[in-house]
Order: sequence, then C-alpha cells, then structure tokens
Amino acid sequence: MCINDFFLLLCNSLFAEDAANTKIIASGTTGDCSWTLTADGVLTVSGDGDMEDYEHYMMPWRDYTEVIRTAVIMQGVTSIGEYAFHGCSSLTSIVISDLVTSIGDHAFHGCRDLSSIIIPDSVTRIGENAFIGCCGLTSIIIPDSVTWLGEDAFAGCRGLTSIIIPDSVTSIREGIFSDCCGLTSIIIPNLVTSISDYAFSDCSSLTSIIIPDSVKSIGESAFKNCCDLTSIIIPNSVISIGKRAFAGCSGLTSIIIPDSVMKIGEEVFDECSGLTAINVEESNTAYTSVDGVLFNKDMTLLIICPCDKNGNYSIPDSVTWIGDYAFSNCRNLTSIVIPDSVTNIGDFAFYLCNGLISINIPDSVTSIGDWAFRDCSSLTSISISCSVTNIGIDAFDGCNGLTAINVEKSNTAYSSVDGVLLNKNRTKLIVSPCGKNGSYSIPNSVKKIGDFAFAGCRGLTSIIIPDSVTSIGDFVFSGCSSLTSITIPNSVKKIGNSVFSGCSSLTSIINLNTIPQHVDDIFNDVDTDTCILHVPANAVSVYKNANNWMNIKNIIAIEEEAAQ
Repeated sequence: MCINDFFLLLCNSLFAEDAANTKIIASGTTGDCSWTLTADGVLTVSGDGDMEDYEHYMMPWRDYTEVIRTAVIMQGVTSIGEYAFHGCSSLTSIVISDLVTSIGDHAFHGCRDLSSIIIPDSVTRIGENAFIGCCGLTSIIIPDSVTWLGEDAFAGCRGLTSIIIPDSVTSIREGIFSDCCGLTSIIIPNLVTSISDYAFSDCSSLTSIIIPDSVKSIGESAFKNCCDLTSIIIPNSVISIGKRAFAGCSGLTSIIIPDSVMKIGEEVFDECSGLTAINVEESNTAYTSVDGVLFNKDMTLLIICPCDKNGNYSIPDSVTWIGDYAFSNCRNLTSIVIPDSVTNIGDFAFYLCNGLISINIPDSVTSIGDWAFRDCSSLTSISISCSVTNIGIDAFDGCNGLTAINVEKSNTAYSSVDGVLLNKNRTKLIVSPCGKNGSYSIPNSVKKIGDFAFAGCRGLTSIIIPDSVTSIGDFVFSGCSSLTSITIPNSVKKIGNSVFSGCSSLTSIINLNTIPQHVDDIFNDVDTDTCILHVPANAVSVYKNANNWMNIKNIIAIEEEAAQ
C-alpha cells in the first residue's frame, strides 16, 4: 500500500470515528429552548429565552445523567433552569453563554466530577443549592455582576480551596459555603451586612477570614467547626452573634468582643478547646469580662467560661445566675466555688466538666437546670441544699462516677435514701446516681419511678420493684447494660417509652400483670430471641398478641417455669 493510500484510509477512519462520536443519541425541547445529546457525552442547549425550571430529577435528559460529560449553553439561552443538571455525576465541564442571567436552584446539585466552571459576567443570580455537593470544584470566580447568592449555593464543595466574592454581594446567606472543608481563606466584601446561619460551618481548613465593618450580625453556627481558625477580629459594627457561632473552633485561643455587640447567643464558644480568654471592650454596655470569663454588664449572670480554663475557679460574689452552658466543655476545671449569692444553675451549666471532682451547692440555690451536670464523669457525690426546690430533667445524666446524691433533711421538696434522690414524701423516685452498683431495692413508699430514673446505671445487675409502684416512666432503665433480670409487679399499670432500651444483658422479665401494659419501643437493644418473658398462665396468649410484648420470642407461663 502506498503512503497516499494509507493516509486516505487513516483520514476515512478518523472521520468515521468523529462522525460516530458526534452522532445525536437524544434530543428534545425545553421551554424556549431545544437540546441535543451526542454519543461523546456533549449536551447542547440552544434557542432564544429561558430554559425551563424542573422538579427534582424531572429534566428531559434525566435518563442520561451518567452519560453527559460536557454541557454547552449556546448564545440566545438566558437562564439555566432549576435542577437542570442535578445528579449529572459524570459532568466535568460546562460552557455558559454570556447571555445567561441566572443559574437556578439546584442547577448543578451533586455534579461531583465538575472540576471548573466560568460564570459569565451576565449572571446576576446564583440560586439556592446551585453547586451543592460539587466536590470536584477547586476554584471559582464569581463575577461582579452577581448580586444574589442563594442559600447553600456552594455547600459541600469540599475541593474548593479559594473563592472570590464580588463587592456586589451584600448578604452571605445561610449555609452558602458550609462543609467546604478545603477552603483556606476568604475575604467578605465591604457591603455585606450579615453573615447568616451556618454560612461557613465545617470549613475545617479555614485559617483566616476578614470580616468588614459593614457586618452587623453573625448568624447561628456561622463558623462552627472551623477548627483551623486561630484568630478572628469581630469588627465594631457587629451587634449580634448567634448561637454556636464559633462552636468547635478549637484553634481559637482568645477573642475580643467589641463595644457594639448587644446580643450573644448560647454556646457561642462551645467546644473551643483552646480558648483561654474572652475579653470584652470596657465601653460595651451589655457585657463585661473578668479573668477571661464573660458576664452581663452588672455581673449578675455568668454567661461563658472559656473551655481551656484550668484548675480551680471561684465565681464572683455578684453572680446570682449561672447561665445555660456556662461551663460546658470546661474539661480541665477540677474545682468550682459557687458563692451563696447564686440562686439558679442553668441548663447544661456544667455539661462535660469531666475533670470536676467535687462541687458544693450553697443554700442560696433554689433551681438546678435540665442536664446541669451531665457527663461530669469524675463527680463522686453531690449534696443538695435545703433551699433547692427544682431539679431539672436528667440533671446528673452520665455522671458515671457518682455514687450518692445527698439531700439535706430540712429540704421541703426533695429527700434521699441510700444516695438515691426522691421527692419529699418518697412517693416518686427521681434519679439513682449512675455509679450505683450491684442490687438495689426501691423503697416501699414509691408509687412512681420517674423518667430516666436509672438511665445509664451500667453497674446495676438487679433492681427490685415493690408492689407499691403503679407507674414506670420513659427511659427508666435505658442503658442499664448489666441488668440481667427484672420483675414487674401486678400493681404497675403504666410503662413508658423505651424503658429497657440498651439493656443488652437482660435475659429474663417477669410481668405479673394479667393484662399487658401498653408499651412503645421498650426492647431496643434487648436480644428478643434469647430473653424470656414470664407471665401468668392465663395471659400467655394475650401477651403473644400484644403490641411490642409480642416481639419477645419466648413467652412462657410462670407456673410452667415453676414446674420445670
């Protein structure tokens, strides 16, 4: 074969291959536009006017989401519709004409292989969730023409290392860059007035951010879990800082609250494990700080103690209220002195203070909030003074070392027997300390076992319920992982939700009632194949057909067991 013949054959082969690649395999119309898809994965949208908006996975090329590799938006098309390319997981590039003015909500949602995109300066609006989950994107330039960036627009773009926000943008909306864990720095434009909830949450590689003095509010969880952020300057324009705004920013060591701030949300610096000081400018009229601890202006409310406070800490005598989450996650504090000026201890006030060995509650305290000492695992005992009239839900939950809760005899609302907390007349058992071990007999005066009463008592192997008890609350024995057997007397007419959840060692339940109590989800984590339910002989068939009780595979008569 001569060279000319070979060249001619090669050209014909290439032409045939190119023709095969550009063969149209699907086509249609959408709104004012038409579309074609060729065999090489190129989707072309052409026409004059707007592309249609679609419902979830209802775009006309939905059957080809794994085939489309390139999208071309031709001249004449003025918008990219909602959900237009949602889930096009093989899409790697897109060409957008300079007549497009808007990118719809969820337009490129989940296009995980999309590595780059050029947004023309004709675009003024980028919709909600427009690029969410585009984890292959490494950089993006937003043109100055854009005035609207929708909520969660770039959320989950984990490969994104840099982004330029134009000066035309005035609001950083909710979740817009959340979970962009590759983003290292960002500059917020000078006209932005608000940073919304979750805007930069979980941007774990973010080391620096510049907030302009136009910003008036920082939203809830705005910078949550930005663990590489070592410093941040809050400008003197900021009036409010939302709940958990900087929670989990473990790299922060100190922060200054300017005099403009009038409102600070709960848990704002929770889990900031490196934070040693919160300092407030003296001219601030709402807040103040002493020794790096945040208070209201007149120092009657202790708001936040920084998580990295160590050793011993004495609360100032001016304080009457220890706020919700005030010492939450202060894991290195071993002792806290509460003055007799304090009347209220807030919800979760000492949550996860697992280095706290002992604490004295003074006679002035009247209320202890919900979960106030939750997970204070080093506490071994606690004394409730005579003045306490309210103890919140699960106040001592997770205090695994706690063996006794002792109440002063003169207390008019509560009492204690063998370190277990009860109401004053001992008709309600409120809570057993988590560190109680072995066997425990409930006093004969008790009529009701309160919600969560024995929750997390992992060392208890046996609990004896007297026939004075008529009601067992929700989650009462949840997490009692060493409990092997229990007898429910026939006096018990009510059993709450999830009573035995987490009782993984439970092998025997004796229920003396002839009529099964109505129960919901009480056997979570109980091995219903091996656990045996013993009931009166005349009630076996009833239990086998009763809601939830029927989940126990082995239901036998008490008399039958005795005969065996």
